[in-house]
Amino acid sequence: MQEPNILQQNLISAVFLLNAYKDHERFSKTKITASQLKRLSLGGAENKHKRMTVYNFMLEYMSDDHRFDSLHRICTQILGKYSCFEF
Repeated sequence: MQEPNILQQNLISAVFLLNAYKDHERFSKTKITASQLKRLSLGGAENKHKRMTVYNFMLEYMSDDHRFDSLHRICTQILGKYSCFEF
């Protein structure tokens, strides 16, 4: 892969975009029109398999370090907001 960091850098944004989630203060700031969002999003239970295909592709082509870093970022930057512990 010519840009080895591109998947790692965009995984979390892809999760929000594919689920059409717009209420996160940091990761939902993608400049995209409502029309584009409608075409790109794979929200809902009926599209779960499609989302998982995209996520699996992204994770498969990441190095172990990038997968670990992505998990760390999800835990601290997204889930940490709902934790009683300080990160």
